[in-house]
Amino acid sequence: MARTVSVRGLTEGAVLAALVTVLALAANYIPLVGLAANFLCPIPLAVLMIRHGLRVAALATVVAIALGSAISGPVTGLLILLGFAPVGLAIGFGLRRQWSASTVVLITGGAVLLALILGGVAAKIGIGVDPRVFAREVIEINKRSLDDAAQRYGRLGLDTRQMAASITMMRDFFDYSYRLIPMLLLVGSFISAYLNYEVARLVLRRVGVKAPALPPMSMWGLPAIALWALPVLSLLAALGARRIAPLEGFGANLAFLIFFVLVSQGVLAGWVLMGKYRFPAWYRVIVILLFSSGPTGLLLFFLGLADAAFDLRRRWRPVASAPS
Repeated sequence: MARTVSVRGLTEGAVLAALVTVLALAANYIPLVGLAANFLCPIPLAVLMIRHGLRVAALATVVAIALGSAISGPVTGLLILLGFAPVGLAIGFGLRRQWSASTVVLITGGAVLLALILGGVAAKIGIGVDPRVFAREVIEINKRSLDDAAQRYGRLGLDTRQMAASITMMRDFFDYSYRLIPMLLLVGSFISAYLNYEVARLVLRRVGVKAPALPPMSMWGLPAIALWALPVLSLLAALGARRIAPLEGFGANLAFLIFFVLVSQGVLAGWVLMGKYRFPAWYRVIVILLFSSGPTGLLLFFLGLADAAFDLRRRWRPVASAPS
């Protein structure tokens, strides 16, 4: 019996490994189709993990990497190894263990983050490109572009003194953004994990694999006790800035992460509040976009802060009428 399952798994693994290779090539070379292929490529590996376990899924991953490298070079192989395989194997592993959807997304996000770190290390060792140096160069290019734009406005006769404060603020933001790279990688990894899980859940349902749904996004948010982390981490960053640089970076990244989460929670609270008054979806999107840009973004932060402290969304959600 075990031998029959093994042969079936190997056969299915060979077919799906070829499918992974085709999707990876599409993601690498076909612009519009490649956007969809980026989300579809991990799914065959997830199917193999769910149906046949880690051994067959890992073997199919190796075959797909070898095929991709043989057809179009090592770039496609690395794309499968560090871009698609961690996502597919993590989603399949969590669903095989019948974990909750939030746990699967957390595990997948951790796998994506680890793959990004390994990709940076591989780039430094393999081709001598340090991602940190590259990020610093990109920031310097943006700062020079900002200065060039200000000079062009000056040559057109505009008063650049009125823009001086905004330019200084933008330059300071670019300088500080280098310290926030860990936070940006963390947020990006879990956003990628969420999007990949939602796409995989829809596709897996078509092939008879049940994947639990995440709670509605309007119910996401930080618990009230997490609000204590913001002042504590800000104090930690301030103390670290004077004595211990790594401590300052750690505190600043976590403080900005919580700030980003609270702004997102403010967006969700605003969405629920406008839904209470039956505003159409397009109107809510426009209002949130207007408030998300510029200083008014602080209003969303304070709204998220209030929602985390007082659970405003629970009060604003429409209550279903009780049966008579």
